[in-house]
Amino acid sequence: MKKHSKMNKIITLICTLCFISSYAQNKDYSKINQKELIEELNLREKKIKELNAKIEELSKNSKTDELKKQNSELIDIITNSNEVYLYEIFQNRYINDKNYFNEVDFDEKTTSKIKNSSILVNSVLAGKKCSIEDKRIGDKVLKLRTNYLKFTELDKEYQSVINEKYNEQNTTSLVSKLDSLQFDLDSKLDKRKQEYIGVLRNYSKYTCELNKDIAKLLKNPNQVNPLVKNAYENLKKNSAYKNYPYLIKTIDKVKNNYTIYVEIEDLPCIEKVEQKPIEKPKEEIKETQKTIEEKKE
Repeated sequence: MKKHSKMNKIITLICTLCFISSYAQNKDYSKINQKELIEELNLREKKIKELNAKIEELSKNSKTDELKKQNSELIDIITNSNEVYLYEIFQNRYINDKNYFNEVDFDEKTTSKIKNSSILVNSVLAGKKCSIEDKRIGDKVLKLRTNYLKFTELDKEYQSVINEKYNEQNTTSLVSKLDSLQFDLDSKLDKRKQEYIGVLRNYSKYTCELNKDIAKLLKNPNQVNPLVKNAYENLKKNSAYKNYPYLIKTIDKVKNNYTIYVEIEDLPCIEKVEQKPIEKPKEEIKETQKTIEEKKE
């Protein structure tokens, strides 16, 4: 049973790559660009489903020898496709470029490449000539892919959180999710992650600070005075508030019509007071020490 399970695992991996191999038999890789390759690979989904169904049938009928034969043939074809085209891309992008993992950041082109990286990497890892270093780098690329795609989703959540008034539960939850992402230290993605975490952790603090700043400005009875209006504009330029779209919108709201501003609703400020540990009286400490010494005797 374990033998069949292991074989099925190998074949399932190869199945996801078989459309690459079929492409290798019919095309000259040297004459196409990467975009055309990806488009061609994506057209092979039907072939994958057909082969999956065939393998499942072979597995149920315990036709191990035929599975082994098919597995060997597929690996040979994949190894060939790696040598002709795919390994060169893998080597240039992930091995020769020493800054790759540090320089990756958010943009549409990069996201598209990251999503498709598993096709390339899994093919290299499945080939016969995959070295220990190839395996190490390949695993690192797949790990980056997982964390990168999670980050793109959390980025949407982050934008949503900072565009709404501070909510402790949502903010704390997002910080925890971001903290679980793993990137190379000092890489662009790690720096972006730390920046997001810093902004979120300071959201409550800056909400309270803006609450106080607005309260000071509202003491001026002449809110239409150009100097007062300018003071609100200066608040928007304050480095403490620039990362929080909701705070900027609130400043505009007060500047344009202070009568609709509701302090407790628009800028709820709950300042956390650090509680100092209660110190025991010196007499009580001395009495406790005396009791301990008597017990020792």
